[in-house]
Amino acid sequence: MLVMGEEFSGSKYVQLHGTAEIISQPEAMDLLIYWQRQMKGEHPNWDEHRETMKKEQRVVIRINIERVGPNKRG
Repeated sequence: MLVMGEEFSGSKYVQLHGTAEIISQPEAMDLLIYWQRQMKGEHPNWDEHRETMKKEQRVVIRINIERVGPNKRG
């Protein structure tokens, strides 16, 4: 996975090497709610939000990072 900053200029990035696992519904729901709370706080209507995430078939991609590649440009 390549992670770039908002002001990507060709040299500000980090490269992660590892194995990705896709966690689908319904197993993903608890993780999605957890991250929603961490990033945006409480949702005004969790039941509605759960239904939206279910309809959109939202997943979680969990990456087991094995190595962080060097940024050879900067």
